[in-house]
Amino acid sequence: MRHILKILILVLCTYAAYGQAPTWSYQYKTTSGGLYGNIDTLHKPDLDYFEVDDYFHPRGYNTAGTNTYFGINSAGTVGFHTISGGGGTDCINVEILTGTKTLTNSDCKYQFLDPNGADRIINLPTVGVDLAKVFVIRNTALYTSEYEINVKFGLNDWYILSDNEMYFIYDGTSWYDNYETNVAIGNYNRNNYGESVVVGYSSNNNYNHGVAVGYNTRDNNDYGTGIGAYTTCNGNQYAVALGAKREAKRRGEVSFLSDETTNHKHQETLLHWIGTTSNATETELYLNGVSGQRCGIEENSVVQFHVKAVAKFADETAVASWEYSNTNCGGFIRREGLGNVQIVPVATNIIPSKHVDDGGNWILKISADTANNTLKISVFGNATTTVQWHVVAQLTEILD
Repeated sequence: MRHILKILILVLCTYAAYGQAPTWSYQYKTTSGGLYGNIDTLHKPDLDYFEVDDYFHPRGYNTAGTNTYFGINSAGTVGFHTISGGGGTDCINVEILTGTKTLTNSDCKYQFLDPNGADRIINLPTVGVDLAKVFVIRNTALYTSEYEINVKFGLNDWYILSDNEMYFIYDGTSWYDNYETNVAIGNYNRNNYGESVVVGYSSNNNYNHGVAVGYNTRDNNDYGTGIGAYTTCNGNQYAVALGAKREAKRRGEVSFLSDETTNHKHQETLLHWIGTTSNATETELYLNGVSGQRCGIEENSVVQFHVKAVAKFADETAVASWEYSNTNCGGFIRREGLGNVQIVPVATNIIPSKHVDDGGNWILKISADTANNTLKISVFGNATTTVQWHVVAQLTEILD
């Protein structure tokens, strides 16, 4: 009962303060930072969670002062109260501009601004600004409007077109734009940021230039791309998972065939190794040319591989190529339980024959690296000349 009374008092006081019934913010939260459900015009907060020191802002209106909220404080007083710290700036200011506006550190994070029939200037604050202070500035004019909002800081100018917004963050010295530049479409998307594109329900942890399209796509980050429901690159940089329920397990891997489960026990993938040599000693090549990135073989798995390779002198005076398919069957590598990997049939390594050789005493070697449990690609170059290498393998694997 006391909860209901508190809500009724808040509604009545808000009505008195603004002269009209409130339109609630999308969420309300406690001073400890917890989020409890959604609010709309017709529905109140969950009364089991709305307690003393909870607060909310009526959408479309600024609060009554700096760092304030409207609610019930610990003394049981209804009205506007001060929030310690910067929490009070996490509010929305909706405003029809009549001229140039200069923001301050205490202004609301969200600035929804109508240029009102003219191009307008917004000055970002230059003094007394908190580190990591963020403004989200939106030009609320209809998309058909020609009027822009020109955001200024020193010699920097940003232009926000009608029906668009930009993000600004302060690093202690300067303001930077598009702090959260990304596209995220769909409900229950979380932790998607850093100039990424996310489309689909419940798509999580896709960031830093990642692309995720489809239901429950996840961990497609650091230039990873996942397209299709349940696809994942597992955080492997530059990896690609194409089609529903595909999984990329290694850096730069392209996963394009899989079974119809989310266990990913049957897969077809592509990998490539890149590197250079400047002598004739054995040199290991790495996935995408990144040191330490290897083709791991999972426990209880068998992998068939077809390998193609090309190499050339840096001055292009000599070239060579290889293809290892073991009479069209390819090579096999397996790992039994937690044991070490081994080539099948048991062999220390494979030395494919060269198809083309314009000169150059070079060798391609395929082996099972028991120290790292990986399929290892290593090469022997020329003693006095820089040789450039590119090796591609198509893997067909079964995981138990």
